[in-house]
Amino acid sequence: MKLSEITSAGSKLFAKSEFGPASDRWPALSFSKRKIANDFANDYRRGRDFVVYVGTGDPDKTELPEHRQNLLSVLSVEPRAPISTRDLVPADIWERTVRQWGRRWEWSLPIIAT
Repeated sequence: MKLSEITSAGSKLFAKSEFGPASDRWPALSFSKRKIANDFANDYRRGRDFVVYVGTGDPDKTELPEHRQNLLSVLSVEPRAPISTRDLVPADIWERTVRQWGRRWEWSLPIIAT
């Protein structure tokens, strides 16, 4: 699929670096600060705008080489008020993430389509 097939003249594309592609194990667009999540939610328009995940270049953060510095996912999110990430992510994944990275990415918007 080409981006031109899903975007329109008024579409915005938001790029976000991530460790891997969007998945059901982390079905959320996550932010470390609630204010940033709120600002994004206020600017994003469902059905018009899209988020593009690109892999980080850091091998310590992006385990799989094929994910590093590559296009990973294009997604649509629900731009309501941000909710707690722990309410969207499976408990085992959230607990492992907090153990490894600390309390980051606590606010999220649900992914509705990839």
